[in-house]
Amino acid sequence: LAFLVLFQFPVELASAVVAGRWAASHTPGPPFLAGYFARLVLAACAVALVAALPAGADTATMSKFLTGVAAISLATSLVSTLCFTSLGSLFNNVSDPEMGGAYLTLLNTIANMGVILPKTPAFYLIDALTRTACVPQQINGNSTEPSVDLTGLTCPTKPRELAGPSPCVDAGGQCLLLHDGYYTVCWASIALGTLLGLVYLRALPKLMALPLSAWRAGQAKKDPEHQE
Repeated sequence: LAFLVLFQFPVELASAVVAGRWAASHTPGPPFLAGYFARLVLAACAVALVAALPAGADTATMSKFLTGVAAISLATSLVSTLCFTSLGSLFNNVSDPEMGGAYLTLLNTIANMGVILPKTPAFYLIDALTRTACVPQQINGNSTEPSVDLTGLTCPTKPRELAGPSPCVDAGGQCLLLHDGYYTVCWASIALGTLLGLVYLRALPKLMALPLSAWRAGQAKKDPEHQE
């Protein structure tokens, strides 16, 4: 998948050109909304693709899966650049020239915070919402009798660690994944993103219709003692 970087750069470059011309010919709102809802659709496709991958898939199945991941990754890169360029166009149009680059930097910083800050709580919630259970080991379809009581023994919340050392495995039990918090967080995020998108559909046209003076920081009144 690292090889995709060679293809992502020209895709992002082309997307930036399209977004810039689109925003210049009309307003930044339509290209941003197009990219935003496209990202939601691609996010849902990515989650569905992961869910469809069977455990212990063979080489042919994995090849198809990786091809799908590559296609979704390139498409996501394209629409993400479309959104980013559209926002940059809006920020450039509404920035107060009397404040120099500080206004533009502030708007870009707030936009970047919206991308970066949710990542940490999202990863935390994935582990917090994952449910595992300690059960007797299965041998040839039959449950074995553990040497100790498995009640209360804990299992790791990360799926890749279920077969590794844990109090349950050490006692002769088997860690079973009951619910993967990854899907809960992903679908909840997509649902929340859809609700925000509906808000943007109503709010953006109103923001685009505002005069530039509404975005200006304004000037402080001068001290009468310093007026000539």
